[in-house]
Amino acid sequence: MTTPDEVRSRTMRAVRSKDTKPELIVRRLAHAMGYRFRLHRKDLPGSPDLVFPGRRSAIFVHGCFWHGHDCARGATTENERRLLVPEGGAQSDARHSRRDRTDRPGLARHDLMGMRFAGSGRDQRDDRGFSRKAGRMRKVQSFGDNRNKGWCVHCGGPNESQDHAPSRVFLDEPYPADLPATPSCLSCNNGFSADEAYLACLIECVLAGTCDPGKITRPKIAKTLEGNPALAVEIDRGRTVTDDGVVFSIDHGRVRNVVLKLARGHAAYELNEPQLDEPVDVRITPITLMNEMDYEAFERDDYQLSVWPEVGSRAMNRLLLVGDDAFVEGWLIVQDNNYRYRTSQDGGLRIRLLIREYLACDVLWD
Repeated sequence: MTTPDEVRSRTMRAVRSKDTKPELIVRRLAHAMGYRFRLHRKDLPGSPDLVFPGRRSAIFVHGCFWHGHDCARGATTENERRLLVPEGGAQSDARHSRRDRTDRPGLARHDLMGMRFAGSGRDQRDDRGFSRKAGRMRKVQSFGDNRNKGWCVHCGGPNESQDHAPSRVFLDEPYPADLPATPSCLSCNNGFSADEAYLACLIECVLAGTCDPGKITRPKIAKTLEGNPALAVEIDRGRTVTDDGVVFSIDHGRVRNVVLKLARGHAAYELNEPQLDEPVDVRITPITLMNEMDYEAFERDDYQLSVWPEVGSRAMNRLLLVGDDAFVEGWLIVQDNNYRYRTSQDGGLRIRLLIREYLACDVLWD
């Protein structure tokens, strides 16, 4: 007759501490991206599963059961865990939690940045214990090259403030809890405000066909037009009624200025690739003026990750979060019907964004 201790012993011998299926997936992804790494460095705290010496980064791939992950595989009862863990599940979880809390600070003493992924790829927590399980716009940490951080992503100046991308003028309350923000100097942060208000108000006036605040559907924009009569007059001055409907002439320079500002913010935040140079191509088109082929190409391009994001960037971290529902057809939705964007690095660094499901913007850098 087989005793419970014998069953436990046989089961524990079959449990791998390395070369697990989730770890092999991460290794294949990293290798396909062209990165080379060392495995299971026992001389480093926690013995990271993958170490990228040139990038000063390390990755831990955690088993959901052993690290008490909040998913179907990890959320077992105490009695179930006792079948495998003699001292009990709570003590085992506490032991692994202590190791998890000390591993990455220990790596920092070796000038390495550590990040962890759970086997299920769901409900991961950052260093502050913040859960990223629910919602479309979820916080994902960046462990990318520090040389690309700490300075204004718009001009290369000092890091004096945080600039939201997108700015709140394009969103309605309640705002997303994890609104992307990038380093900015005070001059850039304040300098874009007037142009952003212009573009946000212009879009609403075009959608409504009028500059009358009483007919604007977004209360925030209606209030802005009421409180800034000069802006309302400026937009209304470009309004013309024709036989085909209402047409607005716009200040292309101000619109392009805002679109570039947003694109630079997304490039820095998602890809950890700040772009200070001028882009090679900028396209800004209302979707009502697109033909069906152009619209399909904008919404669903053939981007197949032929060039992978930087190790540690948020874009890479999202790819490694198996089951992450943040992306829909490649789009990251900041707020439904108001703002969404996507990033890619196929044929150059490309940022696409769609404001109010109306204004389609496509920015490309070499």
